[in-house]
Amino acid sequence: MSRKNGIFSLQSQPGRPPLAGLCLTFVFVLLTSFVAAGQPARASREGFGSSPAPTSVLRPEGNLPFFKGNNHRYPRRSVLSRIWRSVVGAPLNVVYWDRLDLTYASLLATGTAGLMMPTDPSPDARLQHWLDKRRTPALDRAFPPITTLKLALPSLAFVGVIAGFGKLADEPRIHEYGSLMFEAVATAQILHLGGKLMIGRESPYQGSGNGSVHGPADSVGLLPSGTPSGHAATVCSMAGVTAAYFDDPAANVASLAACGYMGASLLHNRQHFISDVLLGGAMGYFVGRWVVDHRSSKTRYGKRPEREDDQVFGFLPVPMEPGGVGAMLFWTL
Repeated sequence: MSRKNGIFSLQSQPGRPPLAGLCLTFVFVLLTSFVAAGQPARASREGFGSSPAPTSVLRPEGNLPFFKGNNHRYPRRSVLSRIWRSVVGAPLNVVYWDRLDLTYASLLATGTAGLMMPTDPSPDARLQHWLDKRRTPALDRAFPPITTLKLALPSLAFVGVIAGFGKLADEPRIHEYGSLMFEAVATAQILHLGGKLMIGRESPYQGSGNGSVHGPADSVGLLPSGTPSGHAATVCSMAGVTAAYFDDPAANVASLAACGYMGASLLHNRQHFISDVLLGGAMGYFVGRWVVDHRSSKTRYGKRPEREDDQVFGFLPVPMEPGGVGAMLFWTL
């Protein structure tokens, strides 16, 4: 903390959050988890709520292992019980992905790996240096720094207000929305932290600014920075829940806009490279939609037709010698 004119204020520069802010965040987590764990009277009395929304039909493997049966849904499981099941179940259920799921995952993995390619500097570091030279006062005003605390506290407050209102107003659908968001954010945070510990990459403001990768041995010393972005994972997990839960064009646009703004802010303020943002954002969005599909009372399991007519279009950066970067386009019809 810093002291100015006798008033204590939290530091806003990138780096480790101050102890007081961490304690305040922990209190917010406890309060929000308590509110999100409760169930409105109608939800607990009638099982899945009083006014069920149209049911979505999902894949037939819902009753198979890795914590996916209908008995794992809201409100049959508490939010804390669902979180650890989602942390374990979401990654393990890769064995049930279909062709399109695997294609998207491959695009994400190869794309981010290409952006991180050690071409001295990597393509995403070159982009970051290019952006740094084009900062303007107008962009500074449009994208103020969003530190860990500035994101965590409002996010938890928003989820807590949504879940608390649903509980107090006896509105199970609103409470469920808040409970699912809390589950998605917690799951995304745990999974993204595992990625940071395995990769151990510097952020733009650390070291030489070129995103050196140290691996698991030195990853703890780089926290809370690194790959993937926890900021992007948080916002996009909430966006994924919102888009999937309401399934409305306006919700989709608002969700994508929130993800886009957060990504642009992280790049502008040199908090993360674009590969960090893409990986964290995709992880968060996937977790958010997965939570709605497999934890919401709005959905049930059942067989659906295979997607035979999906079209896939891809763009990948390709490292070139000496130290250059090319591009590759591909598609399926």
